[in-house]
Amino acid sequence: MRLLPGVLRALAPSAAVPGVLLALASLAAVSVVAPPAAVPAAAPPAPEPELAFPTVAQAAAVCPESVERFRALGMTWEADPGLGRLARLLSEDPRLVAPMPGIRDVLETLRGATVRLTRDLACADESAPGADWVAGAAWPARAYVVVRAGADVGAVEPVRRVLRHELAHLALHDATGARASRWLSEGYAQLAAGEWGNAQAWTLRLEFLRGRVSLEDLSLGFPAHQEGAAAAYLLSYTAVQQLLEMGGEPGLRALFERMAGGARFDSALRRVYGLTEDQFERQWAKVVSSRYGVLYVLSRAAVFWIAMTLLLLWVGGRRRRRDRSKLERMRREEAEEKVDVWVRDEAFDEAEYAINQWHPDDDEPGA
Repeated sequence: MRLLPGVLRALAPSAAVPGVLLALASLAAVSVVAPPAAVPAAAPPAPEPELAFPTVAQAAAVCPESVERFRALGMTWEADPGLGRLARLLSEDPRLVAPMPGIRDVLETLRGATVRLTRDLACADESAPGADWVAGAAWPARAYVVVRAGADVGAVEPVRRVLRHELAHLALHDATGARASRWLSEGYAQLAAGEWGNAQAWTLRLEFLRGRVSLEDLSLGFPAHQEGAAAAYLLSYTAVQQLLEMGGEPGLRALFERMAGGARFDSALRRVYGLTEDQFERQWAKVVSSRYGVLYVLSRAAVFWIAMTLLLLWVGGRRRRRDRSKLERMRREEAEEKVDVWVRDEAFDEAEYAINQWHPDDDEPGA
């Protein structure tokens, strides 16, 4: 309303707008009505709690205003400034859309998806997880994946594995009709991305020792901290690996197709594998516990001690050779010293004999 007096002065000389003047004057009158009795100043609002990760609005100052966009492998690719080259390298890698267990046509399944490479997941979507250790996220219902990356193209392999993991979420979502549980989805993504290593079996063994082997717990939610989440990923992987070993790729495909047709996991499991979910969980826990249990640890311990023994033998051999060489050198030096002492002693004995044989009448000793 601070502009109203100026507007009135501008319109006053014109007689052609009496209705407008009257309306504006009425509005001004309303705006200049005396204020009510003084009201105590309101207390300043309490500061908003800090968020675990920035929203899109909060990150607007650091998030790029535009992204590089192109199409490849039937998908739309988006890259933050400086990440375009890495995105194109990834888009040319056929391993991203290589066959996945139980999926008939990966390339066709992922057609129309959007891949975003960014330095900050929150720049891509405000609902992205904000933990520092989270490298990627997927929204299967939107066919949208986001991967955190840097400009270093030398790091293309780790980013490729993460991207393959996230794309596997999209493929499984489509193959099961959006009926995959959390453990099935995460375990399948681990399997498809090849993110398993023998060293991770130690983490599994710790989980068994702690009694944390339950598909129900995994279905309820993954831990928010890195260590717990890593263990949950591994357990999920072994459960999906067990399904693959039981029925091969045909078994997984049949399971996914029944779920896509509307069956729940337990019902599809009974029809394809002849097991209830509880029976499968008990069998899975038994197999994994046997495979990665005490015998596994002992076998790995035996390998460790064998390696340590070989290392000690090698170090000991080098030391013995060094000591032998040193001993031989000392023996040579000692022998040379003995010869020198013997020569000096002989010379002394001869001189002493000559002196003893000398007589005062002789011109010189030994003559």
